Amino acid sequence: MLSRSVLLALAFSFVLSSIAQAGPTKAEALAGIEAIERDPISERAIAAFPLVVKFAQESPEVSITISEKILPWIGTKDYGPLLLGAYVAGNVKAQLERGAPEDRPYEGLKRVFAVYAAMKKRKPGLIIEGIEKQIDQDTKGELQAEVGKPGK
Repeated sequence: MLSRSVLLALAFSFVLSSIAQAGPTKAEALAGIEAIERDPISERAIAAFPLVVKFAQESPEVSITISEKILPWIGTKDYGPLLLGAYVAGNVKAQLERGAPEDRPYEGLKRVFAVYAAMKKRKPGLIIEGIEKQIDQDTKGELQAEVGKPGK
């Protein structure tokens, strides 16, 4: 029979491991998105990207489809993960605001454009052709039709 102190230690470790394995909450995801919106290249925002992506992967409150049609720049060396995090953040926020788990690619891309603009301020010569093309399409009013409606 195990002693009471051993049982308490086991119970405590179980609780700690459960907390460590629990996914981010909606409130944590929204706080991360707020940090990304406030200053997308800050350390706080960079730390928030994985949290927001994990929330998107695990939460039944959101549904996101990742495709090269919508994210032709996804494999961009050095910047792909950051831009993907921006896409997920914008998409997640739009879904949570609407209260429906319907993919919102246009809103995700709008967040990508904001992060890309911040990146270009720090590195003025930066050009990512796929994003430049999408910004041009958006300026012409063609992007939303191109990426499709929610759930597409």
